[in-house]
Amino acid sequence: MIIWNKAPVFRILFPFLLGIALGYLTQLNFYSFYLAASALSLFVILLAFRFEYWQRHIRTVFFSAMMLCLGMLAINIQKQTWLPYFFAHSLSAESKVKLRILEPLVARTKSYKTTAEVLAIVHQNQEQKSNGKIVLYFDRSALNDSLTYGDIIYAKNKISELKDAPNPFEFSPKKHLANKSIYHSCFLKKTDYYVLDRNEQFDIVQLGYTVRDYCLEIFRKHHLTGDEFAVAAAMILGFEDELNPQIISYFSASGAMHLLSVSGLHIAFVYIILALMLKPFRRFKWGAKFEFVFTVFVLWFYALVTGFSPPVLRSAIMFSFAVYAKTFGKQLNMFNVLATAAIFILVVDPLALLDVGFQLSFLALLSILLVQPHLNDLYYSKNYFLQKIWELSSVSISATVATLPFTFYYFHQFPNYFLFINILVIPLSTLLLYVGFAAIIFSWITPLAACLVWLLKYITFGLNAVLQFDEGLPFSVTRNIQFSGFSILVLVLSITFFLYHLNLKHPLSKKLSIAMFVMFMLTSTLEFASKINHKAIVFYSVKQHTAIDFMDAYQTYFVADDSLLRREQDVKFHIYPNRMVHHATDVKCVALDSQLQSSNFVKEHSLISFYQYTFLIPQLSDTIWLNHKNISVDYLVINGQSLRFVQHLLKNVHPQNIIIEPVYKFKTKQKLLSLLRKKNYPYWDVQKSGAFVKEF
Repeated sequence: MIIWNKAPVFRILFPFLLGIALGYLTQLNFYSFYLAASALSLFVILLAFRFEYWQRHIRTVFFSAMMLCLGMLAINIQKQTWLPYFFAHSLSAESKVKLRILEPLVARTKSYKTTAEVLAIVHQNQEQKSNGKIVLYFDRSALNDSLTYGDIIYAKNKISELKDAPNPFEFSPKKHLANKSIYHSCFLKKTDYYVLDRNEQFDIVQLGYTVRDYCLEIFRKHHLTGDEFAVAAAMILGFEDELNPQIISYFSASGAMHLLSVSGLHIAFVYIILALMLKPFRRFKWGAKFEFVFTVFVLWFYALVTGFSPPVLRSAIMFSFAVYAKTFGKQLNMFNVLATAAIFILVVDPLALLDVGFQLSFLALLSILLVQPHLNDLYYSKNYFLQKIWELSSVSISATVATLPFTFYYFHQFPNYFLFINILVIPLSTLLLYVGFAAIIFSWITPLAACLVWLLKYITFGLNAVLQFDEGLPFSVTRNIQFSGFSILVLVLSITFFLYHLNLKHPLSKKLSIAMFVMFMLTSTLEFASKINHKAIVFYSVKQHTAIDFMDAYQTYFVADDSLLRREQDVKFHIYPNRMVHHATDVKCVALDSQLQSSNFVKEHSLISFYQYTFLIPQLSDTIWLNHKNISVDYLVINGQSLRFVQHLLKNVHPQNIIIEPVYKFKTKQKLLSLLRKKNYPYWDVQKSGAFVKEF
């Protein structure tokens, strides 16, 4: 057996992963005591009883059950919400909260953002120790303190639960942050808090942030700015705060998104640089041990500086093992090392299993270990450059095999030219890392550092240009890829059986792989066909805008104000996900003041007819026309008209339902709602209740 017999840690990992998944899905928070008791009992049984060789399967079952219980217990403890000291259980309107800043503040348009830990709830000057994390915002115009990591503040209780995404299938910060054990947020103005204690003690985390800021300042000092600074800072130091959506789009469309986050490639470069620098020490008797200790220390410090993301942690652990094996002459089983890294990360943070970076990082490396040796055997060239290109291509193909279903599920697109682009991008990114690290190392030699940063600027510019060129090529990206969770699961099983057969040549696994793939094709085809007759009307919640989709199978009529039609990024974020799920690929944009006639959709003046439903979206230009009409409609859309205009409008218009768009200020909307309640009109407040969806 390639994996199981020589990789016992890999066998431990699977029940532990299953336990974390079950703990997350079942929410068995109040059974943690029984889980702990069960795990302890199984551990005692394994220690107390001596299993004979023929009883090894019973021992395996007991051990797997123990790891399953430990996985469920770990994630229950990580969630914290059920624990008695979780801050939300003792919070009241009169309370004050004691908070510790956990990250440097990040500038946003109107605020500063960070995360904070709740240390205590203060009732009548008495502190009650608490725990839990929140997202913390400070009013940008009022922040007069240079708050940083580790500072402790007293604040008024402005904490509220995070809200879910208002639109169907829109990215949900609430769900995303719940996977990091964060369920609340808080917005503070200048008068809502005061600083209790500055973090002036030595702190390894603070040191990491200080080193990162020092390195960033080296780049800024030598005039690295704009997109070049954003990309270089992200790739070298894991600083992603200045990445704009356009840059992310370039990297995502080319399949090079992994370069923007520090991962195994970056740790490898640090290791290579250290190996070259420490080579002279190998002549001494103690040189090998010194190299081991110093290399491991620097690798982990670099992981700290770049933010301890799961891919970085995985790489730091694996390279630490590799350095140990090299120093002391040990042999490594990479499957064991990979599983050890996963268990280490998941013991510290079980919710890391839900992190996309964790999933893609581990699956990509596992896929390379299982697939690349077979690809390398398919081709060999005596030409050095051709052989290197094939090795690079085989790594890219191997990594894609296992990560493909997750790429479809999370990103809904596939970069068609990724194989060719990687041949250009990886050498450029390699050069970028070498030059970037050199600029930091030789920063004390100002002229040399300036030259290196100048070179870094043009390398980064070239990298961005290549990716931008790739995105502009025809058919560079297959977009709108949408499969259900069930179809993705079937595809994952198909690939799993394929990898099993590839490495173990088991005939049944080959048949199962083909059967699962056929099942995937059938289910995805049926899902696609089910959208043929889909018809729906969706009033989206986009602040200060009117946005309505009239969906007729794959055809969609998008009615919106001119301002929103020009804001492509807002449409992509709020509206595009729902269209993608329903395979609505043909979109016609219709401005509020325009007119259109088609077979099932007619817009004339302020009136819209879609199948059997009628809508009125009153425009000021149609005031005279509306005054001479007595209209009955299914839906009246109120999108910014004055209260007097609405009162006058309701004399001539008789709606069955009223939709209030998210364009009103609080006081004006309260008056409007009071008017509608007096007249007993049924209404839907899009801003408060989220998108209104009518399917038929």
